[in-house]
Amino acid sequence: MKVTRILMIVVLIGAFFSSPGFAEESPPFSMAPVIGVFDAFPGEELDVPVNVTNLLNESLSGLTVSLVWKAGDVALTANETLSLGPSESTIVHLRVKVPLLPPGEYPVKIEGKFGNFTLERSVAVRVEKLIRYSLSSDIGGFYTAGWDIISHIQVISKSNVPIQGTVRVFVLNGNESVVSSWNFTVSIDPGMKWSEMIRIPSLDAGNYTLVILADLSNVSQRLEKSFKVMARKYSYSAEFKGGVILVKVSFADGRPAKDIEIWINGTTLYTDENGEAVFVPPRQGVYLVRLNLDGVIVTKLVDVKCSYSYRAWYENGSVWIRVTDENGSPVSGIRINLLGQTLFTDENGLAAFRVNQTGVYEAELYLNHCTEKVSVKVDKLLVVHEVSADVLVLTVINSSGSPLPNVTVVIETFSNGTLSFRTNDDGKIFIPLDKLGSKKFVLTAEAKGYLKYSRIIDLSTLGKTSTSPGKNTTSTSTLPGGGGEKSQLPDLKTILVVVLSLMGLAGSSYLALARPHVVEEELDRYYFVKLKAPRMRPLLNFRWERGMNAVEVRAKRGKVRIEGSRVIWEVDELKPGEEAILQVLLG
Repeated sequence: MKVTRILMIVVLIGAFFSSPGFAEESPPFSMAPVIGVFDAFPGEELDVPVNVTNLLNESLSGLTVSLVWKAGDVALTANETLSLGPSESTIVHLRVKVPLLPPGEYPVKIEGKFGNFTLERSVAVRVEKLIRYSLSSDIGGFYTAGWDIISHIQVISKSNVPIQGTVRVFVLNGNESVVSSWNFTVSIDPGMKWSEMIRIPSLDAGNYTLVILADLSNVSQRLEKSFKVMARKYSYSAEFKGGVILVKVSFADGRPAKDIEIWINGTTLYTDENGEAVFVPPRQGVYLVRLNLDGVIVTKLVDVKCSYSYRAWYENGSVWIRVTDENGSPVSGIRINLLGQTLFTDENGLAAFRVNQTGVYEAELYLNHCTEKVSVKVDKLLVVHEVSADVLVLTVINSSGSPLPNVTVVIETFSNGTLSFRTNDDGKIFIPLDKLGSKKFVLTAEAKGYLKYSRIIDLSTLGKTSTSPGKNTTSTSTLPGGGGEKSQLPDLKTILVVVLSLMGLAGSSYLALARPHVVEEELDRYYFVKLKAPRMRPLLNFRWERGMNAVEVRAKRGKVRIEGSRVIWEVDELKPGEEAILQVLLG
């Protein structure tokens, strides 16, 4: 019995030492990496193929092949367990994700284990330089106008080397115009992040886009994020009150809205701390009021009406202003400022300001709650006179040389009393000489809007240079007159005298009808030349030249110029009876 036990122990020991998993002299499997060196970037999956072969004539079960990668604090492993039949070979793929390591070559161990038998092999992984990062912002959704917007900008590095460069941030409105911008210089270590808070000033209502442009270590990225700004709820009013246009703006809860932009009649206003803005209208009328409520433009029409009417004109040496109410009745006590004077309208609604010079005069009227401004132009008129065929022709013109119709001209003669006339549509008056009675008289012309014109006219000086106030020259010849007594039958001598007289009369009349008519007159700093073509033929190649100190010249017909101290006027052609006027401003 004892011997039997000893034999069994010997058999068991022999069986143990003959097991394929433990026989050192005959390894149960072989293992070899297919590739010895790998190139990879951080974040990529590393696939290491390993060839494993069963060296036994019997199956292997529970064979483990592992990858072990240790680099500093990084430890990665991958395991595969397999079963192989007798003499069977296979390829095992061991996969791991390449960690964020600095560029360089790193050893990786491959380990195979079956029971107590272990094989080790190694491969090398060369980690390449990687520049990679991501951009982010927490902006988005809806915001309320009137408040600043806070956004956090972030750059996360996924590079295995430090990166640096610039980060630019823009806010674009719906028209893609930049409304805000920021610039940052950034430096980030591998695997780290950079963040910055930006404050976007209050925006008007509308759609916007936040754009981030990054250029780090020569790698560029762009991020766009949209958001919307909603307008606040307002209430507003605009009315004419107390002589001003009063605009009020408040929030929905009744709080005054400050710094609201308002446009009225080309003027920009902003509401004060009470939510109010005041505009003084310069005159009556309808005014458009525009309000910018967080980018939403609203409008309102305001009718400015003072319930008063007024009229202003120049007459009889004064600027007259008349004020009436809505019924047409005169209003007294209205304050009016003009030329530094202050007057009040009388019981007829009138105020008169004495004016004796030309110009444009602006009056300011205070019509209760309205302030109105009105301008009155005061010009001068001139009267050019000439005699043609026993008729005095008067032409009334303004300072520009244009004829003035409907002007009252009064002539005070020394024998026939006072005569009154009115110019026709061409600004002319025709007066037979016998109606005047004498050749010397006082001429006065008046019209609304013009200074009074008054001169002493002496027709006996026509054809000569007259004394002040003006110069008058004419080339017209007067007709000889005859008169007389009741005659008896003429004798031969008398007949001869009559025939010769008739011949002279016919000749002078023909000359009056066949030659041009020129009238010159000087008034203050103005010198006028009036040219009229003959009645029987056209006037060709007319030339007028005079020495004078001229500053400016103007002619309705022909060409006029200043050469040194002389004025030259040339007219190519005038039709029979046609007129032309030259105006010279003297220095």
